[in-house]
Amino acid sequence: MQKLAILIIIEPGLLELQARLLIDSIHRYLMPKLDVDVFTFSPRKGRKPTDKTIKYLNQHVKAHHNEDLNQSYDFFPLANGLFASKFFEQQYSGYDHVLLTDTDTVFLECLPENVIENKTVFVSPADNKGVGSKGPEDVNDSFWVDMFNLFELPLPEPSIETTVRTETIRPYHNSGFVLVNNIPGFFTQWFFDFEKLMESEIRPDFVGRDGTNFGFFEQLVLSITTARHPEKVRYFPKAINYPVPFHPFLQKKGEETPLGDLVHIHYHKWFQHPGFLDHVTSDEEKQSEQYKWLKERLPLQPEIDGPFKC
Repeated sequence: MQKLAILIIIEPGLLELQARLLIDSIHRYLMPKLDVDVFTFSPRKGRKPTDKTIKYLNQHVKAHHNEDLNQSYDFFPLANGLFASKFFEQQYSGYDHVLLTDTDTVFLECLPENVIENKTVFVSPADNKGVGSKGPEDVNDSFWVDMFNLFELPLPEPSIETTVRTETIRPYHNSGFVLVNNIPGFFTQWFFDFEKLMESEIRPDFVGRDGTNFGFFEQLVLSITTARHPEKVRYFPKAINYPVPFHPFLQKKGEETPLGDLVHIHYHKWFQHPGFLDHVTSDEEKQSEQYKWLKERLPLQPEIDGPFKC
């Protein structure tokens, strides 16, 4: 197999701790079986890792980039990954497989060979509909019509199911774990699609938790970039990019993936909660090597409390 590059964003504070956990998991679960290089990026001015983290990165990753790549959208941290992946694609050669992952994720097993498939892009459906659309009667659909018209692409029919609260929607993907196999220029195109949508006047009648109506644009526009390669789009199995905060909810629906079968999980803020890992594991799962490995490293700081998702 050809070499896999994994791209991770790091900014000071919590993301440093999340990145170290993620990178440690890559070394433990991926590198013994796959040829992997890790690249880290801190794309915004004034938001660089501490010297302690830089020392760790010098020992554990192929290269760390401190260049101020995200100057145009410094106010929008979710754009960091697009700037970083475009930079990587234009600066590095020899990597036919490139994975852009959110920092608040961790590997528990090695990626299976069947996702390292030539000329494909692997994504996961969005966890919940949110600003997505179920079709013409959906309140968000006029935005989707306008967005696809902007790019002069045909609007896809509702055809995928969200991973948590099951709804059939137009293809709307999670942008926190995207694996591109032998599609040159994919990340650069994703960046330019994002830039075009941001510079347009097209906005949904949807305000996110960040108080803006563009807070999902880097994820929304992934629907545009993947629509340029419809025959190459694949979906990860549920064991990859698994939304572990919703594990109890999925258990009630009978749709959970047993934690012992999980390859990669997306935990969002919940590894900061001292009781979270025990909340989502059974007595049997607490005997696993993965549980014990995580238990030694959690909670991340600063700690949080409050009720879990259920």
